[in-house]
Amino acid sequence: MLQIFLFSQLNKKAYDWLAAKPRSQWSRSGFREICKSDVFVNNNCEVFNNAINKFRDNGIITMFKNIHKTAMVRIQKRKTKMEKVKTKFCTKTMKKLNFNAKNNLLCWAIKEASKAVPVWNGGDKYHVTMSAGGHEVVVDLNQRRCACRKWQLTGIPCFHAVACIHFQKLDPMDFIHECYTRERYLQVYNHILEPISGEQYWEHTEQEAPLPPIKKVAPGRPKKKREKKNDVVQPREDNPQIMKRKGTSLRCSNCGEWEHNVRSCTKEKIPSSGEKEEPDATTARNLDTMPDLALLRYILTLIFPATFVSIEFFHEI
Repeated sequence: MLQIFLFSQLNKKAYDWLAAKPRSQWSRSGFREICKSDVFVNNNCEVFNNAINKFRDNGIITMFKNIHKTAMVRIQKRKTKMEKVKTKFCTKTMKKLNFNAKNNLLCWAIKEASKAVPVWNGGDKYHVTMSAGGHEVVVDLNQRRCACRKWQLTGIPCFHAVACIHFQKLDPMDFIHECYTRERYLQVYNHILEPISGEQYWEHTEQEAPLPPIKKVAPGRPKKKREKKNDVVQPREDNPQIMKRKGTSLRCSNCGEWEHNVRSCTKEKIPSSGEKEEPDATTARNLDTMPDLALLRYILTLIFPATFVSIEFFHEI
């Protein structure tokens, strides 16, 4: 609540825009507990859209057949790969639970559990008090719930729950949600898709064949990419009409270093291979005072550096 108050003081208009939306769209504390995920991004939809993007120009039947084969191959690969795993949890879950991994939820919870003081009521609930900050929460090991809701959202015990689990001398790995297990993963991919024969083997009926829709060719090049007008953009602070170059890496074409471009480069500009260097002031002054014969020899030497131009050549001229 303190952060929300500070946000309202920072930008009242942005706070009113955010407060008008339901918490389930912008706050992890408002997420549903059935998903066991606290991820904000929609990467799953983007992956599916990218997989079917190359079939969007096909006819309706051809498009469905290609999507069917793509989904069938994807399910088969996931199922075959997981059948080779011998651990209790999936491979990506084991990376999250690895004690040497960065941003490890369970490892971080075990470290923070040392700062919690659980008090058991003799049943399934505990009163946990944190030594740092002094906040108090209620943990139910039987229902696998905590007042902070992190355990319900992620399926991995929070540090309040880990303190209670250690109080009972149990293993926190046994309190991880079953959606992370290998058996549940195989159950998801157990529903394989059946192959379909070609049109020449389809069953013929007495019904009239449906006619294709009337095709209207719109002017201009047909659109293949999805519309991004509803995507959230981040404009620059100095010019709201220009988007931020967030997520991109700038590299200078002059010095080759990152985080800036050639316009803001402070180093001396390096001429390219096809760019001729201009003579300095001393060279230009010497060319003005040089005799015609010597000037001609100097120019030929620049044009043919590997050829020796003798003085007899100039006498013949």
